[in-house]
Amino acid sequence: MECEKCKRQFVRPLELYNGDWACPRCHNSLALNSIQLNVTDDNENMFKMAEICYLRALKLQSNKKVYDKFLSKAMAYCKDAARSGHPKALVRLGYFYEFGYFSIDLCEAFKQAYECYRSVWNGKIDDARTIQSDGEYLNGGIRVKKSAARLYLNLLNNAPSKMRAHPRYRYESELENVKREGLYEGDVQFNEAYSDENRTSRIFEILQSCYSKERAPLFGLIMLNSEQFYSLCAATEKTKNGTKKKILKIAEKVSIRLINIIDGNTRAIKNQTDISGVPDGNYCLYFFNTNGKHFMSQGKMNAVKRALEKGDSVIDCVKLNELISAICEGSDSDDYVFSDDDILVHKSRAERVSHALGDMIKTFKNNLKRGEN
Repeated sequence: MECEKCKRQFVRPLELYNGDWACPRCHNSLALNSIQLNVTDDNENMFKMAEICYLRALKLQSNKKVYDKFLSKAMAYCKDAARSGHPKALVRLGYFYEFGYFSIDLCEAFKQAYECYRSVWNGKIDDARTIQSDGEYLNGGIRVKKSAARLYLNLLNNAPSKMRAHPRYRYESELENVKREGLYEGDVQFNEAYSDENRTSRIFEILQSCYSKERAPLFGLIMLNSEQFYSLCAATEKTKNGTKKKILKIAEKVSIRLINIIDGNTRAIKNQTDISGVPDGNYCLYFFNTNGKHFMSQGKMNAVKRALEKGDSVIDCVKLNELISAICEGSDSDDYVFSDDDILVHKSRAERVSHALGDMIKTFKNNLKRGEN
């Protein structure tokens, strides 16, 4: 992949909390709609591997460990193919975002699905394979573009209520644009990708992603009320010695705290006592994770944790409550999951990670003010 700004090549872009990509060299934002759509032998093979792994995952859903393994591989192959401009991989990546396969807030996932689908139906597709096949990529890839346009309109027709008021995501105006391109086939449907989403299941998906061997989150902020917290605490799973609360099982390896948004009172979640007697109110479930695959060293991760929870001796303003206050004041989203890349995109060679964390928080707050999150 090549950055349009610095013109340097790289394999893995930085993937940020809101689904955006950035150049690991110059930290320039990489817009999906600027990706050149090009089918090659290499990215076609990557996409085929993604589809094979995805189908295997679907067939093995009864075995969660195996299902997660193949799904993780499918998503990794799909990302690689999409980054190189494979149109069908971009469409599949949009599907993964739309239906909550990524551990980011559903509104942010909606935005990424929107960009994936739009980049295909609104782009120009080139087929540079050694042996070109009939069908999908004939006449400029019209079949693939129509498929992307249909999914795009379905997405807009079923947008989360928080997104429908935004002029960019209005179904009626985009329907006219799709018709103008001759891509409308009249089969927009209603699906339930975003309606009545099970909040408890979604939170556990985020927490369990802490063990990912592909890309584990570094820390996260999950906004919930006392009723949702108790629902979370009621979930159990089988162990060798019987059953155990799922939240406590995860808390054995992941640092989890429940923070009262009003008074700032904090309780560490470690045992049964910690999940009992929680007063009615609104809370932030904060977690910090050093498990799974990370791109920063353990020392740097610990430095981020200290700066978040205790402040830094040099940059004392870097505190967790800054993020929580910013979310409460200016965000409609419920979940924010940050990875190593969110720190690395703000870090220069000379800077400490605590300084980069401070820059990340400033950028985050500015984006909230501009309504970009």
